[in-house]
Amino acid sequence: MKKIVISTKVGDVQKFLKKNDTGFVLSKSVFKFSKKILELKTKKQLKEKIGQNANTASRKYFNIKDYYKKYEKVLNIVDKQWLFLE
Repeated sequence: MKKIVISTKVGDVQKFLKKNDTGFVLSKSVFKFSKKILELKTKKQLKEKIGQNANTASRKYFNIKDYYKKYEKVLNIVDKQWLFLE
């Protein structure tokens, strides 16, 4: 089973979680969180659809190979600047 994210409005979470598509962004309310969890528990098709969509989106946006390439570029820039300062 794929995981579903239920979050509050923190950081860039709203860029990645789309309501009823890849997850849920709720206000800081225990009642709303509880209600959403119970809704997903009873609506199996919705839970499976959102879980699959979230999995697909996470693989697209959070690819470890892409992060490695970006990290490597940053290290190369820092290394070049460090040599310049010496």
